[in-house]
Amino acid sequence: MVTVWKYSCVIIFACFLHSSCLQEPDDPSLWGKKVDFLLTQCRFWQLSPALIIPELEEFTLCVDLRSKISTQDWTVFMYKRHGDTRPELGLSGMGGILQVWLFGREWPTHVTLPEDNWRSICMLRSRQPYQLRLYVNGDEVFSAYESNRDTTRRLAPNGTLSLGTSHGFTNGDMVPEDGTSFLGSVSVFRMWGHDIGSHQLSAHSCAEGDIIRWNARDWDMKECHAVPDPSLPCGDSSPVTPPVIMSSTKRQERQSTEEVSSLPPDVAETSVPVSTHMTLTSSVGHESDSFFRVSLNMTISDIPLDPQDIIQNWLTVTLEKHQMMVLNLKVTIPRHQEWMNPKVGEFSQPSSCSCTFQVQVTTHSDVGETKRLLHELLQQECDHGILCAELQSIQISLIEPGACLERKQQTRHGFYVWLQTAAQKTATLPCERDPNKAAVRLCALDAISERAKWSPADLRSCPLIIEAIPDLESIYISPENSMDVLEIITNLTRAQTSLSPPDLIILITKLEEIVAIVQVTPPLGSAIISIISSIMASDSDLSAVTNNILNITDNIGNSMIYSGEQYDVITPSLAVSLLNVNSSRFQGLSFGVSSILQDSGPEIFLNQEPFRSTVAFIYLPQAVGRYFPENAGIPSRVQFHFYVISDLFTDKWSQMELNTYVVSASVTNATIKDLEHPIFVTLQHRKPTQPKDKVQCVYWDFSKNDRLGGWESSGCRENQSSATHTTCFCNHLTHFGVLLDVSRTPVSEINEKILTVISYLGCGVSSIFLGISVLTYAAFGRLRRDYPSKILLNLSTALLGLNLVFLVNSWLSSFGSRGLCVAVAAAQHYSLLASFTWMGLEAVHMYFALVKVFNVYVPAYILKFCILGWGLPLVIVSLVLAVKMDAYGSALYHENVQPLDGSEQFCWLQDDVVFYVSVVAYVLLILLCNISVFVVVLVQLCNIQPPGSRTGLLHDLRGVTSLTFLLGLTWMMAFFTWGPAKVPLLYLFAILNSLQGFFIFVFYCLMKESVQKQWRIHLCFGRFRLAEHSDWSQTVTGGVKTRLHPLVHTPSVKSEKSDHSSSTSSSSGSTQCDQQPASLRRLTKDIPRSTVSGIIAKWKRLGTTETQPRSGTACAVTEQVRRVLRHIVCKSRRY
Repeated sequence: MVTVWKYSCVIIFACFLHSSCLQEPDDPSLWGKKVDFLLTQCRFWQLSPALIIPELEEFTLCVDLRSKISTQDWTVFMYKRHGDTRPELGLSGMGGILQVWLFGREWPTHVTLPEDNWRSICMLRSRQPYQLRLYVNGDEVFSAYESNRDTTRRLAPNGTLSLGTSHGFTNGDMVPEDGTSFLGSVSVFRMWGHDIGSHQLSAHSCAEGDIIRWNARDWDMKECHAVPDPSLPCGDSSPVTPPVIMSSTKRQERQSTEEVSSLPPDVAETSVPVSTHMTLTSSVGHESDSFFRVSLNMTISDIPLDPQDIIQNWLTVTLEKHQMMVLNLKVTIPRHQEWMNPKVGEFSQPSSCSCTFQVQVTTHSDVGETKRLLHELLQQECDHGILCAELQSIQISLIEPGACLERKQQTRHGFYVWLQTAAQKTATLPCERDPNKAAVRLCALDAISERAKWSPADLRSCPLIIEAIPDLESIYISPENSMDVLEIITNLTRAQTSLSPPDLIILITKLEEIVAIVQVTPPLGSAIISIISSIMASDSDLSAVTNNILNITDNIGNSMIYSGEQYDVITPSLAVSLLNVNSSRFQGLSFGVSSILQDSGPEIFLNQEPFRSTVAFIYLPQAVGRYFPENAGIPSRVQFHFYVISDLFTDKWSQMELNTYVVSASVTNATIKDLEHPIFVTLQHRKPTQPKDKVQCVYWDFSKNDRLGGWESSGCRENQSSATHTTCFCNHLTHFGVLLDVSRTPVSEINEKILTVISYLGCGVSSIFLGISVLTYAAFGRLRRDYPSKILLNLSTALLGLNLVFLVNSWLSSFGSRGLCVAVAAAQHYSLLASFTWMGLEAVHMYFALVKVFNVYVPAYILKFCILGWGLPLVIVSLVLAVKMDAYGSALYHENVQPLDGSEQFCWLQDDVVFYVSVVAYVLLILLCNISVFVVVLVQLCNIQPPGSRTGLLHDLRGVTSLTFLLGLTWMMAFFTWGPAKVPLLYLFAILNSLQGFFIFVFYCLMKESVQKQWRIHLCFGRFRLAEHSDWSQTVTGGVKTRLHPLVHTPSVKSEKSDHSSSTSSSSGSTQCDQQPASLRRLTKDIPRSTVSGIIAKWKRLGTTETQPRSGTACAVTEQVRRVLRHIVCKSRRY
């Protein structure tokens, strides 16, 4: 006592001597006041930097607000991690619609906020299960279960909170965001660190919070002072709960202590709950027990890292000897004390913390005597003066907790009836299966409501009675145990990934019984819908219970009792939106789903226009209001359902596939059909469609397939359809979906027409010039002396066959013969594979000629190439015909797109697996190899270019282009036709590849010197005709040049360059020979002319300068000798 009085005198004396001592306002409470954000100086409030919001798993937040002007975007408050732009917690809106933010996600509630009316809004987050709820004026208007990812999350501590607007961060400082201001008034903003519960909201409507208070000390007002308003819901009275006095006194005491002890000014508070009760035996609690609420400030001289243990021990030791028990101790400590450790440093400064707890007194003393005794006990010094209570801060008041009422409980361990029990008394019952063991349950004193409340029963000693789903059949459903049964079902299905048909029947039957006999409340309805969502998400065959599930959800929507106009239940697999509408003022209604988030379910909206990414949208016209039941003064109920899991709607007798989500609409106690103005339904495709697909708007008919349900199209018709969405018109209400045949390549009608024209024109042109190329190389034998020409002849033949079959495909398929169509499709398949095979062989030959050079000898070179080029595609097509002949067939065009020749069919591969394996994979493999060879060829040509030689950009570009078409590299564009670039790439693909044959003719016939000479010899007349002997004499020299640049082809495949590029580089052949380095001239100056003549003769006779092997491998020739011989040949102009 002496120490406390001395300490208080020091504080008063210090404040008297120093004018800088902080002066707190006489009444910092803001109750009876509001902040008006319409005032010029009022832009926003900020949570005081001295106050910290702790890490919270559960919380309750309430605020009164009145909107004056509705803007497009507005924010009541926003709480964020420091430096993070994503909202951690917030309340905002768009127009007059409320929106809730939690953990960075926006939850649209579709609750309207009328202007110029005070509304009390409370947000509650609870656990077991984790659920977010929104209450307006005490009525629950929104409820949503959180995803598995969010259930482990807690509200981030030490964040920043703005009131009246949203905020961001600039250089680490909080700044308000423009365009988010709330144009109205806000009052009594409070926050609790627990879930108050719906039954206690009314009792806390004018109660002070324990995390954030409506107090000037908790807010940085930014020169925007609160103004009195007698129209506030709580009036100008003080909060009704005692903790306000305790908290206010405590904070004043803490600030005075800080001034004397020079503690840092930015001291915030963190609430630390300690223990819920300290029961020694199961018989604690007597009818004569009395309960008190105690609050006080503690002075601590040596600050431990965590002082609540010391306080707990001191209270226990001090009060236990007088038959008093400490319950629900909660300690509030300054933030800086959490990090101070007396073992670090050599200082020790006194500080204070606040304590709130309940005391159970088992003596028979009257209330006055007990209070005086508690005062005396709490004023004693303890622990050698380290820990002491401040005399002036002790607040003691009597509590009347009442008793826990009788409660019947159905559990997996049996059925128990817990009789009425006094507060802090443990009820004991024998286990149902084993009477020798006991089930116990404590009637505890609730820390928040200070009323007696049943704690969860301790049934760990009791053996299970309901071990599996079949055991549910023994449970009798009643209104009293319905929630208990739902909890049992939730526990049984939580770990089930697949449910057997008998288990499904049992579960659905129990849910039907509950809905039939129990008045459906929002908590009960939400629990049932959550169970149905889990069943839908399991890997179970739901076809036998589809109609039952749909009836359960409809009955819940019809019978649920809730206040307000709207109630939403959102689960990962199912969303339900209920609306009470006035039929006399019904002007139409729309419901939509904007997106589907993983593990959290769909995001819904009402009475808004659909946008591009809308998943589902349904609009009820005004004419629907005429079918509402005539109940004077009673609103009609409209409900919308959205089903994420389409496997629920399985029609085994349907030949089409459900390719959308399912949305439904209904009106309670009304049958709506044969509407003059149809219902508008838009559904997003789960997989993009193509114009060839047959789209059909359908609804779920409960009477089909022996009353198992199935899809029916009567009364619904397609209005319009694109690759991503389909719009349907229906004249009745039910569950809607879209069926279609899913194909591979969706394009619009106009684009398909244009692409078809381009393809036919290109293939026709290519066929003509490929025919000329084939005739040229076949007629003139001198053109086929080297290997590149022979490979080019085969490639041109394959491409000619591909184009011709494509041109006649539609005409032949129009005959309607199944066998003819299969033959045409197989021929198309074979010619395509053969074309790509010869493109690959071109690349292989280039690799041998340029990279391997003289190190490879392949006997029967062209014969082996022909076996591969024509035989491998034949094997693949034969396998397809033998294994799955039905893979070949006709594909119908879109009904509005007619082929140019008037036919409606095109024979091709219709099986996706066969198509991707035998075409896509094969083509992709060849193209990857060709690209690799293409890069190697370019690098090799650059490396062998003589120093100082310049061929020019156009020359190089012509060579690259010729190789690109020869190797078919333009076909790679087919693998990039995705997204926005799809249509342009398809046009480019059609133009280049349909004209591939034409470009091959240009580069390898028209621009090739040897082909031009043959044409002049045999096809020209007069002065343009070239004599054959002149051609021969020039061809020898020209042939040498051509073979040496860029490819030399010999029977042993040991040359360096190919005649494929001779047309693009013949003019540079002599340049390469003339510009040999001087070192070569020195090496060859002593070689006799006879040796050179013999080499040239051998070249003319055999086409090579190497010694032909007699047996075994070829003779080895060094690289230096090859270069010398090449130089000699180039210098012998007369040869």
